[in-house]
This record gives sequence, structure tokens and C-alpha cells, in this order.
Amino acid sequence: MVIAEFFYGKIPLYLYGRLINFNGTIKTSVMKYISFLTALIFFTSSLLAQRTLIAPAKQERIFPQWVGGDRDFWGHGPRVTGTVRVEVTEGKGQIIAFINLRLEETEGDGSAAEVNETRLIYNAPAGKQIRSIITPGPLASEFNTKLARGGLNRVGPASRIGPASHLIVNGDGESKDIGNNTNDDSYVSVFFNGFVVELEPLPSGVREYNLAKSLLSSIVAAKLNGTKGRLNTYGPRVGDSWFKPNDSWLKFPDEIRRDTMFFTDMKEVLISPRRYNYNDINLRNIRGDVNQQYLRLSVNWESDGPEFRGECVNDVGCMFGSPSVQLDNFSIKINVRPFVKGNRLLYDPWDIQVDFGYNYSADCGVLSALCTEIFKDPVQNAFFNARFMLASVLREAATLDQISFALTDGIMTFLRVPSRFPGATQIVEVMDRGNDISIRCR
Repeated sequence: MVIAEFFYGKIPLYLYGRLINFNGTIKTSVMKYISFLTALIFFTSSLLAQRTLIAPAKQERIFPQWVGGDRDFWGHGPRVTGTVRVEVTEGKGQIIAFINLRLEETEGDGSAAEVNETRLIYNAPAGKQIRSIITPGPLASEFNTKLARGGLNRVGPASRIGPASHLIVNGDGESKDIGNNTNDDSYVSVFFNGFVVELEPLPSGVREYNLAKSLLSSIVAAKLNGTKGRLNTYGPRVGDSWFKPNDSWLKFPDEIRRDTMFFTDMKEVLISPRRYNYNDINLRNIRGDVNQQYLRLSVNWESDGPEFRGECVNDVGCMFGSPSVQLDNFSIKINVRPFVKGNRLLYDPWDIQVDFGYNYSADCGVLSALCTEIFKDPVQNAFFNARFMLASVLREAATLDQISFALTDGIMTFLRVPSRFPGATQIVEVMDRGNDISIRCR
């Protein structure tokens, strides 16, 4: 009866008697015709669809964020728990991996670190979108394993039929295990199984254009032009500390954000009996360029004196003195991956990679080589923690929104010219194409 009512609303009245019986049901011949059309449509769509095998590349080392304990596993595991899952983006052009893992000491003070990040693992080819992921069936892999030994360990998931083949985890080491990004620190690499995905042509009305990533980088850099910043935790001595709070900050232009963001997580670095602090490092400029699938913003800083200043609580314990640490050519490189959500172009807030570049040295006279190594871990740990602090600032909704507006407006202006797509109204998807970005719009 529902079908009869549907047809009644869609056909002329003079045909109604030819298709519908007196009791309101559809005639048998019409039903056969409808079945034929349905099968034909399904067969045609199957011909247009294309299945392809993809082998996601191994992901680079991911260094987890320190979240608790004394940064050392002390031979107690750690236990690795969490999930690796994959999703097709809302624009159907990419597959993204969501990596949520925890490494935790099984005894002692429960030292722990976490990974909560995303990675791009597949781009659909030109003219195609992802209809579905055929295999694997389950789109998440679960992990719950205590590492058997120190160093590198292969960790398998609870089931072999999910997206992740295995993890390579560097666990317990000889020194501090968490909080740096060097070869002897804890890290995770994710290895994926092969995927079979079904592709289909782009919908009618969706067009695809390539443009240089450098154009997007310049848009973001221009939006951030005028940003001011300062890194300083050094102040007058109070007791056994030279720590000065609330003097490290970042101020975006007012159109992005009116208030000043303070880096409240920056702490004095303790190398007993010494105390080290950031010393009057000021933001000089921001430049945009390209780093593989990322847009890279190079934030350059400078200081008139030593960038990391040391003081000694008592002279008896400081056999090497308190060398000031130089960080020449200091820069913070922020890598963001273009991403589309809600028909707006922005960057993936969980794939923000922050690196620090500097020429590091500590002046201890004839013992400079030795004390440079002694002070390197605390200095690197301080910057490694600052990496997550900066990423959290860029995840804030106000920052994301304003940069998204700038990117979306810039791309729509690029598209709405007579030679491209003057009627473009929405950005549908973005794909990585090497030095270029592929923009899909309708």
C-alpha cells in the first residue's frame, strides 16, 4: 500500500489505472519491471565501482607525551594498552588512522605516557572517492600487552583481522624512558595490514583542482603575521628558585584571538643543585613553507643573552659551575596537515607535529663536552614538553576557527574565477598530492 501511495504521487492520473489494481496494489507486470530496474541500477553502480588493494606505509616513530611518574619504567614493563582505528573522512577522499595508546609502568610509581594522535594513511586517486573499506572488517585493533623485555618489542593486537598488523615499541631503556624524542626514549611505530577499498566516481557537480601547498602555507603565515611571543621563566631568586611565573606567552593578532595565551606549564628545570630557566627569548617572525604532507610554519626566536640560564643553589655541589646553555638559531617548526570538516578547510587538530631546531652548546671550559651531555636531557625534556603545550594552543576552538576562515576564504577566492569554478559554494575534501593539494568542491 505504501508503494501504491508513492506511485500515485509520482505519475499522471491517466496512467494510474494501468499500473495499479483496483485494490490499490501494484500489478505483477509493473513489479517485475521495478525489480528489473533495481537490478540494472545495482549492476551499473557495481561496474562503476572499483576495488583496489592499498598497503599503508609504516608510520614514523611517535614519541608519547609524559603524563605521570618519574619518567623511568625501571624494568617494570611497561604495559601497552589502547586502540588503533581507521575511518574514511566525511569527504570520502582519505583514510585517517586514530592512534590512542598508553604505556604504563606496571609497578613503582606508575610512570606513564600516552599517544593521542591521528595520521593520514591513504588518499583517493584523482576523480575517485572512497565508497567503503571492504577489508579489514573490524576497523579497530585493540592492544593490551606487557612488554617482555627492555628495548624494542613487537606487540600484536588482540585480533589479527583489524587494521593494525603490529606495533614496534621501544620500552624500558638505560636512562629516563619518557619525555624526549631521541633514539633511547620510548616510542611507538604502527604497522598496518593491507586494505581493500572500493572506489567510485565523484558525484555529479563535484570538481577537483590542484594548487601548491606553498600557497596555503603563505595564507596561514599571513594570517599569523604580527604574532608576538616571549619565552621567559628567569627572574629574581626566591629561596632556592629563580622561576618567574606568567612571563611566557603568545599573542596572536586580535582578529584571531584578543586575549594573550600564557604558557602556564613551563617550569624551572632542576639539575640538582642547579636551576635552569628560559631566558628572555622573543619571537622574531613566522614563515610558511612545505614539509611533505604538512604545511610548515617556522617560528623564529632570538635572545640577546644565553637562551637557557643556569644558577646554583650552593657552590659546594656545582663542581662544573652553572654553565649557561646556548641555543643558537632557535626556531619552532609547527607542521599541520590540511583537513576538511563541515565544508571548511582547516588543519587536523590531532596531527600537529612540533619540532625544535637549535644549535645546542653548554660552556664548561675544558669540560664542555662532558657537561654538554649532562645537561642535554633536561633541556631536551623541557622543549619536548613545550611541543605538546604549543599543540594544545593550536587545538583551541578560537584559533582553529579563525585560521579555518582564512584558509577557506583564500581557497574559495582562488576557485571563483571564470577559468576555474565561479559557482563554487563549498569545499568537499582535500587530498595530498606531493607538493600540491587537491581541492574538491561543489
